[in-house]
Amino acid sequence: MQEYSENFKRQLVQRMHALRISKPPEEKMVQALENLSVADGDPVRTEHIATALTAGRFAYDDGATQTFEPGGGTTYVEHEQRSHGEWYVDSEGRFCSFWPPSYRACYDLHWIVENGSVVGLKFIELDRGSVFVGRYR
Repeated sequence: MQEYSENFKRQLVQRMHALRISKPPEEKMVQALENLSVADGDPVRTEHIATALTAGRFAYDDGATQTFEPGGGTTYVEHEQRSHGEWYVDSEGRFCSFWPPSYRACYDLHWIVENGSVVGLKFIELDRGSVFVGRYR
C-alpha cells in the first residue's frame, strides 16, 4: 500500500473542497423559505418580497419562465425569447417591475402553499387585475 505525504493529503482535501458541488436549486429555495410561517393565499410581506422572488426560478402556466436576481434584474423567457427587465419594491412596499422601454406594473404577491410547503407565488397586477401563477422550479 502506497503511503502519501501529509502535504499531498492536505492538497487533495483542498481540491475536493474546491470541487464540491453546490446544493441543487430546489434545496437552496427550500432553505431560503423554510423559516417562514405562511399559509396558502397569505400576502407576501414587504420584508419577504426579495426572498420570495429570488428563492428560485418560476415556471408559469403558459410555459414561460422567469428569474429574479438579488440586484434587481429579471429575465422572462417565453417561446425561447428572452426579455430583460428590472424589479424593485416601491415606496409603498409593493413589488413592481419595469420592462424597457416603458412598461411598468406593480403587483400584490400571495404565497402558494401546498402540503405545508411554499411552492410558488400568485402575482396580481394592481392596475389591471391580471393574475399570474408562478411555481418554483
